[in-house]
Amino acid sequence: MTRDARLLVGFVIKHAAFGFGLSAVFVTALVWNDVAQLRTLFATSPVGWLAAFLLFFFTGLTFASVQLGMAIMQLGRKEDGPSR
Repeated sequence: MTRDARLLVGFVIKHAAFGFGLSAVFVTALVWNDVAQLRTLFATSPVGWLAAFLLFFFTGLTFASVQLGMAIMQLGRKEDGPSR
């Protein structure tokens, strides 16, 4: 694997992990505050663990995609001068 490819893979992994981290915080806040009675659903349903995992996973995919898209769009910006 070339150096450029390694840099790109690292870029994607770093930003996707950040998006999944934000998702973990978001889902934890939803469950902690029992929004839409999610905590109750997860605790009383026999497959509550699956519902919790799917909520985290798909929210993580969304947050990671948004984070990666934002990072890619900012790649071409110059940081040494004021924006016009």
